[in-house]
Amino acid sequence: MLVAERRVVAIGTDTLSIDLFDESGAHTAILGSGRYAVEAMANLDAVPQTGATVIVGAPKFAGGTGGPARVLALV
Repeated sequence: MLVAERRVVAIGTDTLSIDLFDESGAHTAILGSGRYAVEAMANLDAVPQTGATVIVGAPKFAGGTGGPARVLALV
C-alpha cells in the first residue's frame, strides 16, 4: 500500500528490520520497487505525520548493500 498507493520514496522504522522475524515481504515490496529503507532510527515520535522534510545521508561502500546513515527531519 505504501509503495503502490502512497508512492513513498523510502521507509523509516525504529525497529531493526522493516519485516517481521523470518519474513521478507516488506523488503521485497520496497527494495524491489527501487525504494530504500532506513532501520533502527531514533526519535521518530518527534516527527510530525505530515509537513516534515527528511534528509538521509549515507556513504556508499564498495560492494556493500547497507551501512550507517545520518538522518535529519526538518520540521
